[in-house]
Amino acid sequence: MAIRKTAQYSPFNAQVIEVDHFSAIAATDDPNELEYKIEVALDLDSYSFPDDAELDLEVLSGENLFTADLGTVSFSHNPKETFTFDAKPNSIRMRLRVTPKDATHLIGYSKLRACYEGDLSSLILVRSKPLGQVTWIFEYETADTPILYLNDEKFKELQNYVFNDLSWQGQVLPQCIYSGYMHIATNKFEGTTPDDQGCWQFSWWTKAEELCPGSTSSIKENKTQEDYKNWAEELAKKFSLSAKYFNKFLAEKDRVQQI
Repeated sequence: MAIRKTAQYSPFNAQVIEVDHFSAIAATDDPNELEYKIEVALDLDSYSFPDDAELDLEVLSGENLFTADLGTVSFSHNPKETFTFDAKPNSIRMRLRVTPKDATHLIGYSKLRACYEGDLSSLILVRSKPLGQVTWIFEYETADTPILYLNDEKFKELQNYVFNDLSWQGQVLPQCIYSGYMHIATNKFEGTTPDDQGCWQFSWWTKAEELCPGSTSSIKENKTQEDYKNWAEELAKKFSLSAKYFNKFLAEKDRVQQI
């Protein structure tokens, strides 16, 4: 059971752990449950942390703040506990912290990083459809939320992949994100103003402002089709960054080849 903790954060003279050296993914076996397990990937070889320095993870969602033990620099592990929230989280953010053995001051930390972008239904609905030999189709030209259709012959299995299999997600979701944002851009950003709350385009626009605030703030200015493509590609890359979809794909490919 995760421990609820109130903490004061002061990274004085601590090394900042860069985004490429720490990632974490939160997932649930059942989309209807509120219990999540967390998988962490670390690469701390380029930092001067002692081997016995202790690692822990801050997990933040709304007013919920938890901490979890991750072992030491030389012997790290995923959190052994699961995390149960009071309600379905809109997002889960995490921070890695490094402290000397038996001490309390930080010698390393990461910035808070999103590891769960909330229920996909806020951006994409998942539905079944007879698709023959097609596994999935993404439909975004709709007045309602865009739909990821999955082959109805294996819908439950494919739905589980959508929510929990990072290697499978990486082959599907980035293309959906790219296509959805290209549709928004080529339709002159219709539905993306504050007056359009409730439109799916406004939900996607809000996510774009979160993922890529710099490029999103200026994309409505006089831009070319190539600018739109670059913007949509940047959003797909940023959406995929914390999950490290490409690395997960390569790892899964290597695993299958070794069987």
